[in-house]
Amino acid sequence: MMGEATGEILLMRLRDRQSRFWRCGFSGLSGRVLLTALFGLLTAAFLWQPLPAAAASDTEASAPVSSLSAKSSPVAADGRRIVRIGYVERSFMPEERPDILATFAWLKKKLPQYQIEIRNYTIPGLEYAIRHGEVDFFLETAGFYRRVYVQGLRDIATMITREAPNPSEAVGSLILVPYDSPYKSIEDLKGKRAAVSWIEAFSGVYIPEGELAARGLSPDHYFHYVEAGSPMTNLLAAVQRGDADFALARTCTFEQLESTTPEYAKQFRAVSLKKPDAVFHCRTSTDLYPYWTFISTQTATAPVSRAVTVALLTMPETSHGVAWGVVSDFARVDGLFRTLKAGPYAYLRVESVGDFVRKYRTPILFGVLLILLLIFHSWRSGRLVEERTAELEKSRLAEEAATRRKLEAEKKLETFERVSVIGAISSLITHELNGPLSTISNCCGTLERLFERTPPAPVVTRMVALIEKQCWRSSEIIERVRGYAKNRNRELVPVNFSAALERVASMRRLAHPDIHITLSLPEKPLFAAWDELEMELVANNLIKNAAEACASNPAPRVAVTLSEKAGSAILSVEDNGSGDQSEANTPLSPTPLHSTKGNGLGLGLLIVKTLVEKISGRLELSRAGGITLARVTIPLEEAKGASPEPRAAAVPQPKDKASPS
Repeated sequence: MMGEATGEILLMRLRDRQSRFWRCGFSGLSGRVLLTALFGLLTAAFLWQPLPAAAASDTEASAPVSSLSAKSSPVAADGRRIVRIGYVERSFMPEERPDILATFAWLKKKLPQYQIEIRNYTIPGLEYAIRHGEVDFFLETAGFYRRVYVQGLRDIATMITREAPNPSEAVGSLILVPYDSPYKSIEDLKGKRAAVSWIEAFSGVYIPEGELAARGLSPDHYFHYVEAGSPMTNLLAAVQRGDADFALARTCTFEQLESTTPEYAKQFRAVSLKKPDAVFHCRTSTDLYPYWTFISTQTATAPVSRAVTVALLTMPETSHGVAWGVVSDFARVDGLFRTLKAGPYAYLRVESVGDFVRKYRTPILFGVLLILLLIFHSWRSGRLVEERTAELEKSRLAEEAATRRKLEAEKKLETFERVSVIGAISSLITHELNGPLSTISNCCGTLERLFERTPPAPVVTRMVALIEKQCWRSSEIIERVRGYAKNRNRELVPVNFSAALERVASMRRLAHPDIHITLSLPEKPLFAAWDELEMELVANNLIKNAAEACASNPAPRVAVTLSEKAGSAILSVEDNGSGDQSEANTPLSPTPLHSTKGNGLGLGLLIVKTLVEKISGRLELSRAGGITLARVTIPLEEAKGASPEPRAAAVPQPKDKASPS
């Protein structure tokens, strides 16, 4: 019987470390070694039947009481019922042990009708005793309680101290580094060695990993844990020896160290401290959780549970100010395990070996049989390999030829479909839009002839000229689409960037009269090897976006600046549409099909980026202090000869004279 219990304790120790094994990953194993080890584990687990209950997964741990070994409490020789209380002495700090012993003494004094029996366990041994009904009550951390939770466990009282009068927020973790260490925050400790009391400690491992998750950091592989044991001085000694870079200590233990050996405590300092709490009187680097908790198991009867609960809640404070209260909600502890996918939620990562074998026993048998068949097939194939080599080689060559032909056909089909779609779209646009554009242009010509006889107001003349210019721009865009469809590259010539920018800014002022648009140009015109229409499209998109972004501002402002630096022209467009004056400098990037405007498609900035990068330029977007900045940098080209004049707006011909689409 003792050998069976020892075997189950070893299995439970393996299961306790199971979730941490999976979180550590397999980066150090090759694929072949991993598959071999996994197959060996599955085979061993299958052959080792029946599996002990202690090796079951945490999911099975929540099974009904009838599936557990619930043993009734024994009766002493004098007829009194024996009440068995389990605890793990090594889990407590030396300063806490007198208060724990005082609690046990109070229970013996307060409950003379029962024979109180205190049993000291190891962590795996206590879990074994809980699952097999060998204890009626146990005292452990809230993390241990929720990690080994089975049906029938009930928390009845939680420790209250002077430092932590609220039992729901009484324990956390404190990160301690050498006083002269360069580490300032928890972010600086990534990949460093952490000294902990043991590898499954709630306050030393799980709570710090929960803090990492709360900060948006992945807790997996963040620290390398060094198991140093208890008390806390062992952790600090490991840091001083160089075995670890920092220590993960329980809250309030450092304050105790400062009161007992202040000179030793001065050699260390805490990092990533939380703001001081008016209720909790100790330094902490993490959130706080419930403290030591008394738990009743399924073997404790209702009268015994009631008597123990009343005794604990009525116990007077010890000389160190320790008493017992009630915590009705352990949801934060469950949430921590759920976030880390550990403890009762380890199944979110991977199921245990025992549960996996029981659940997939038939497929495993089939797999073993399949492996045997594969071994036989491999032996048989060895005899046939010589006579089949030529046939397989012939089949391989034929398959490769067929694959090449298929890929070539698919590539041709894809190219044809793309050209056909683009051609159809460009033809449709040209055919459908040339007519309305020609009509508009003809109407503008008629108005001009009418204005020769009856001169209108100057603004009307400017509007008609603007309409004609936009007709030309639309025709240019249509021709550009056709050129793209036919894969024609337009010849790049030096274009007056300054003049083009003046035209665009003037047009934008007319379109947005309520927005103050300023334009700052260098004294000497700047020329760039670009297409004039693409240049105007870039400038128009940036100024238009800036104007629309700041339209809701009480004092909308757009500042357009053109400058030269290191042989490049720099176009900067600023607007005050952000509104958040406190935000830091934030780089932005254009995202296709995403726009902050209700009717936007998110393509404007993407078009600008494409056109700029096509001529070896770059687009940069940023936001800081309520100002959004778009900066375009393109290479300059010295003008040859006289500066080229801006092109006259080409007027589209009437539909019956237009070039065929």
